[in-house]
Amino acid sequence: MADQGEHSSERTQAHTYVRFQEILAALYAANAPVALEGVEDALRALKSRGIKVALTTGFSKDVAEPLLATLGWRVGDGELLDAVVTSDEVPRGRPAPYMIHRAMERIGVTDVAAVLAAGDTANDLQAAANAGVTGVGVLTGKLGAEELRRYPHHSIREGVRHLPGLVGAIGSPAGS
Repeated sequence: MADQGEHSSERTQAHTYVRFQEILAALYAANAPVALEGVEDALRALKSRGIKVALTTGFSKDVAEPLLATLGWRVGDGELLDAVVTSDEVPRGRPAPYMIHRAMERIGVTDVAAVLAAGDTANDLQAAANAGVTGVGVLTGKLGAEELRRYPHHSIREGVRHLPGLVGAIGSPAGS
């Protein structure tokens, strides 16, 4: 009998996840996602300086890929991103360090001192600390500066658009 309960629970989870994907797809079809102001320019500025750019996301690959495609963000030589790591590609998501370390692996960076990880949540900053990289809080999420300052960080910035000016001032992070 326990086996039937496990299968029922798995079916419910699978159905719920499929429904989540359908709702998300419908929402994004009606309201296409757009990058926050200055983000693309900041990433291009970093890339123009030879800095590798990797994106880590709490979304699974099947959710993240269509979102990135809608934004026109691609991975590869000459593209906006050098790597993308999704939560389903690692044993645990944030605040575990695994997504950052996987991004480092993909872009060929082995020195944690050369990596800056920016994020707008407590888990983002904790993941950076757990990974041993420079953590920068950005004020683009629900948390304000006071709240973000409670977590390990090197700096708090208004947004990602301010990162190119920060890189070099804290060492020479390679991006992540």
